[in-house]
Amino acid sequence: MKKNIFVIMPFGSGNEYGGKQEESEFIFEEIIVPGVRDIFGEDQIIDREVGKSKSGLITKSIVEHLAKADIVIADITGHNPNVFLELGMRYSLKNKITIVLAQENTVIPFDIKGYRLILYNIFKPKIARKQISSFIRTSIDEKSGSDSIVFDTFKQMSVSIPDILESRGDELNVKDPIMSWDEYMTKIQYISNFLRRIVNEGKYVPDAVLGISNGGMIVADLIGKSVFAGTNTPILSLWAQRYTTEQDYFKNALNDALFSAIKKTKFKDKIFRILLFDDHLASSNTAKQAFDYIKSMLGDKTKIVFIPLVSKRIKYLKVFKDYLPFGYNENSIDIFQVAEDDFIKVIDTKAHYFPYLMKQVSEGLEHIDHTSDEN
Repeated sequence: MKKNIFVIMPFGSGNEYGGKQEESEFIFEEIIVPGVRDIFGEDQIIDREVGKSKSGLITKSIVEHLAKADIVIADITGHNPNVFLELGMRYSLKNKITIVLAQENTVIPFDIKGYRLILYNIFKPKIARKQISSFIRTSIDEKSGSDSIVFDTFKQMSVSIPDILESRGDELNVKDPIMSWDEYMTKIQYISNFLRRIVNEGKYVPDAVLGISNGGMIVADLIGKSVFAGTNTPILSLWAQRYTTEQDYFKNALNDALFSAIKKTKFKDKIFRILLFDDHLASSNTAKQAFDYIKSMLGDKTKIVFIPLVSKRIKYLKVFKDYLPFGYNENSIDIFQVAEDDFIKVIDTKAHYFPYLMKQVSEGLEHIDHTSDEN
């Protein structure tokens, strides 16, 4: 699985490296990049930004990289002030994985020797690459712990930026464990049961089932196969382009083509019914954008039913009450007959991670009962 990897290091225009820019390029291209790709493959992208334009300038892009990156590698050789500042920002944003490099004989100006510090010899690049690979592999294998001085000091610390990062100290991670597959599939089963009942009774037939990428696609596929097998209802993906745009996540050529095809399935002025899934409701921003986009493509009269699998922020459900199973109705008829308290109880969770994001997919999925119609 590819990772978001960011490198902070001197460009070599100062006195950090004896070999100036050529040495900086050598360290990046011959030590850091091969060391990373030894773990993630030759097509793994490693990003870096170097201050070519103005001394001391730390751009918005750099800050975003520090927040989003799964792994940050920082070379503090030469005591470059920008590198130190960016490293401090990273330590304050993410509890892991941050790896610090320094050439041998570098004076380490603060005590991080107990953390992920690699002292390397530029004349022995093969050894340096192996050191980086080994550190990355060890970091990935560790399910707990931190390599941030800040998070190690404040073990109940939490940093949350919707759709960007969620970083938590060890004590909070213990309280909010990884979601088990049992819990995940219990929620899938609950939703499948009440949907199957009304679909079988002919009370509700959507024109399309959409899953918001990426986790919502899994939910839509699991429930779709259980509920809509043998029907003409398509199970489709709605691509949320979160990482290259701050607005209009869904306005892109692929989604536009999808909805162009959906529109051709209806006669003129016919109202569309869309069943929309996502794996979780966080800040509600993604769901709001999805609603706006769908209605812009299919018309304001489009009937949308929205079902998130889980939410740790139940208060945001109020924003979508008219679209959720317990609040949705057509012609003043309660179509789903789902109690609000029951629905909230099921989708509420104390877990912090989905099981598949923590590499526990190998535990397998339980069989979905296709016969029970009980709520």
